[in-house]
Amino acid sequence: MRVLSSDHKPLDAVFKLQYDAVVPELKTAIHGEVAREIDRQENEGRPSIAVVVERATGSSPDDRNKTDSTFEGVDFGDVKFAKSSRRNITIANTGRVPATFGFADRPVDKNQPAGPFPPWLSVTFDKAQDKLDKPRPDDIHQYFTLAPADVLNVELKLKIESLNSVRDLNEGDAMIDEILVLRVENGRDHFLPIRAHWQPSALARSIDKLIKIPEGGIRKLQNQIPARGEVKWSVPREVFRLTEAIEDLTERTLAEWDMTKSEGERAPWQDNAGWPFVKGRSGSGHDWEDELAEIYDALDCDTPFVDAFYPETRSKERVEMLAEALITFLTSLTDGVITKSLWEKLEEALARREKAARTTPSLDYSTDDEKMTILEVLATAPNHNATFLLILSFLQNIANQITEVSKPRPEDSSKRASADMSLPSSPQAKVRRKTLSKVPEVAIRQLIVRNYAVVFAECLVKWKDGGKEKDKAARKERMVGVLELFLKQD
Repeated sequence: MRVLSSDHKPLDAVFKLQYDAVVPELKTAIHGEVAREIDRQENEGRPSIAVVVERATGSSPDDRNKTDSTFEGVDFGDVKFAKSSRRNITIANTGRVPATFGFADRPVDKNQPAGPFPPWLSVTFDKAQDKLDKPRPDDIHQYFTLAPADVLNVELKLKIESLNSVRDLNEGDAMIDEILVLRVENGRDHFLPIRAHWQPSALARSIDKLIKIPEGGIRKLQNQIPARGEVKWSVPREVFRLTEAIEDLTERTLAEWDMTKSEGERAPWQDNAGWPFVKGRSGSGHDWEDELAEIYDALDCDTPFVDAFYPETRSKERVEMLAEALITFLTSLTDGVITKSLWEKLEEALARREKAARTTPSLDYSTDDEKMTILEVLATAPNHNATFLLILSFLQNIANQITEVSKPRPEDSSKRASADMSLPSSPQAKVRRKTLSKVPEVAIRQLIVRNYAVVFAECLVKWKDGGKEKDKAARKERMVGVLELFLKQD
């Protein structure tokens, strides 16, 4: 509108105007409402899952496997060596669209194994994983897709089997504490904490510490350090208990075999010269996992081994499980029955004798002289020497028992001892049948001694790390020779 000046008398006028205006309060309210509607639609269009964790509360107040109800993740409670602990989680699709997800690689330190799960945790799902049509991110190895309202059941199994892990857990250098990352495509990540409380084990310790553990086992110490106590034993009590139990059960198995065997079942020592320390080719249908775990627990708590077995478990299976536990225990010793320094001294002493025998053929070195040389070296470490001698005596006893029961019966005396069918197989050592004695029981004992020597050469000595494969094979063969020297009959 344009107003011009005039010389006439002023007049009053009213103007009516219409125009668009913004009311700030209404604008803010409408903007918020629209934003919420957009967010709602976006959220409904994004995949969403919920993770429900099983809670184990235990059946009694003294149940040590119960978990902490205040913990947000998966709590396995107390865990022991070789004992499986299981927990379940349920993953549910709570959204309106299909959800695709998977466990992503977790962040790890330099020396930790990569992957979505730590090595002591295995995970199984009740549905098959997706078949991928195109490559996906490398940090997720298994994908699963759930329709709305669908669920996926997941079982988490924790089992400590690595002796290195046992050592670290015993020393407090490691903890059972991890976080799993559950990644949802186009959704938010879910973090699942995992934890458990480690029960100390007698495995993966040194002989010097084991001989200071009081009667009652490693658990009786209640996290005290064994190295600070006084010496209780000349030989680790665990070794003594295992060897004694194996000797008793072997004698019972041999005596009761004809009464306890199944129809058509052959005695294991007839087909396997390494029995009971080497499993036969056919193996056993018996599930040993729970009973083996109870054997290790009996070692740690210094309780009778008989309580570790099911009532229906035969003596044969019991002695085989105890033999496996003995091999594992000896292998786990951090210093070995024969330490690195003792082995170096042994090699030097044996090399000097071999050199002297070559350069001075007139010197007549007997077997007893060679044994004395070895024992003089071992005597510098009394507890290791006592342990070595105990194991030798134990192996001689087992070999003698099996040899005695394997003697041909009078009606079979006309058969040739070198016939292949009359001798057990030699699973751990290649033996030329022509080198064996013509006397049946002597030939059988030669096979037994050779197999026992190969098995125990691996678990008695703590070798130096590294070295060429040829050198490793040579030093193992030398240790086999040392054991055969003591085990063979003159």
